[in-house]
Amino acid sequence: MAASKPWVFYTDGDGQFDFNEIPLLLPLLDKFDIVSAYRLNRQDPLIRRLNAWCWTTLCNFLLGTRLRDIDCAFKIYPRKLFDEIKMESEGALIDAEVLAKANRRGYRIGQVGVHHYPRTAGSQTGANLKVIVRAFVELFKLRKRILAESIPP
Repeated sequence: MAASKPWVFYTDGDGQFDFNEIPLLLPLLDKFDIVSAYRLNRQDPLIRRLNAWCWTTLCNFLLGTRLRDIDCAFKIYPRKLFDEIKMESEGALIDAEVLAKANRRGYRIGQVGVHHYPRTAGSQTGANLKVIVRAFVELFKLRKRILAESIPP
């Protein structure tokens, strides 16, 4: 909410993305309102990649999105979006929530592949059972809220 420029870029701080690939996203802003990257040659164990594919597929089905990699942390959003939506998720569902609410408001979402590198800092939490259960509970609550939400004209 503190961002003051027209665009908000975000990524993880664990070294899995290359900031030099930001220019890959910029041309898509001529055609799309949001650019959400997907990971090329994802550098995670097979089980994590399989879990991520299942999660993205489930989120797309329940939330009405059509994304290749809903949780890829390499995205550009228009700042004004965050004035229009209320972010309620506190954990792993935040990417899906923002994208689903933007999609529901008619924001056009472009996608582009970026390289993915082995983690150089921090530790993954996505395989933690507590994180997984919380994400599923939040996902079904989010779906209910999104379907009940009226969109201003």
